[in-house]
Amino acid sequence: DCTEGFAGKYFNLPDSHADVEPGDDVREADTYDDLDWWDEQRLSFSRFDPSLDHGSNWWPVDEGLGSDPAYFSARWVAWIRVWEDAEVSFTVGSADDLWVDINNKTVISMPGIKDFEPETFTVELSSGQYPLAVRFAHRSGESGMRFRPLSVDAVTICYPDFDDDTG
Repeated sequence: DCTEGFAGKYFNLPDSHADVEPGDDVREADTYDDLDWWDEQRLSFSRFDPSLDHGSNWWPVDEGLGSDPAYFSARWVAWIRVWEDAEVSFTVGSADDLWVDINNKTVISMPGIKDFEPETFTVELSSGQYPLAVRFAHRSGESGMRFRPLSVDAVTICYPDFDDDTG
């Protein structure tokens, strides 16, 4: 038994940040390792999210920074319980950058500026329970975000009972 959902942290990116609004000098990162989009000094708020199916036209952070609510990021953590060895399918969409880690390994990588067009990803997972982390950053244009397991009988996403620094 578990409470299904995610622990989410939401961050505000100022319009002066070097990585927002595409241009010649905006960085397109293949990994999130050296990005500061989830630094605690940018933390706006934390909350429980029962799902990560936010859809399009999603603007969760507005604190009055220049160009708010246009630029923000979020990081969610949870446990993923895999009931038996399986290929698990997820519907994933983001405008813009998104990475999904399971057991501290990136299994879905969607970096860069793009439109919100959900697609299906399949990940081979062994039975067990693993830390799950989803990182998202919105840096231009319209917003949208979705991460949802399609193999609902194969997995359960559980609200974490571990330190939020995991993932």
